[in-house]
Amino acid sequence: MRDVAIIIASVIITVILEWLVFFIAGVRDKRLWLSIPINMITNLSFNIFVTYVLKKMPQTDILFWLSIVGLEVAIVFIETFLYQLIKKDRKNLLYSLIANAMSAILGTLILNLIFYFVK
Repeated sequence: MRDVAIIIASVIITVILEWLVFFIAGVRDKRLWLSIPINMITNLSFNIFVTYVLKKMPQTDILFWLSIVGLEVAIVFIETFLYQLIKKDRKNLLYSLIANAMSAILGTLILNLIFYFVK
C-alpha cells in the first residue's frame, strides 16, 4: 500500500513541477497542457518499473542508480519526441531536460519529506 501511495504522490508532484517549468519558460501552447498526460504516463511507467521490477532485481547500488539515470535519459528523449510532434521547437529538448532534472531532484526531496513524516 505504501508503494502505491509513493507512486501516486510521485506522479502528482512530477506533473506539477514539470508543468511549472513549461509555464515559467513561457510556453503557452498545447505543450503546456499536454505535458500533464505525457508526464502522467512517463512518470507512472517509470515508477511502476522501478518499484515492481528494478527494486526486486538483485544488483549493486551503482547498478541501480545507473539504471535510474538511464531510464531518466530515455524519458527525456521520449518526452522531447512527443513535444516535437505537438510543436516543432528547438527548445523542446532543453525544456524536457530541465523539467525532468528539476522534478527528479525536487520531487525526490519532497517525497522524502512527505514520507519521512508519514510512516
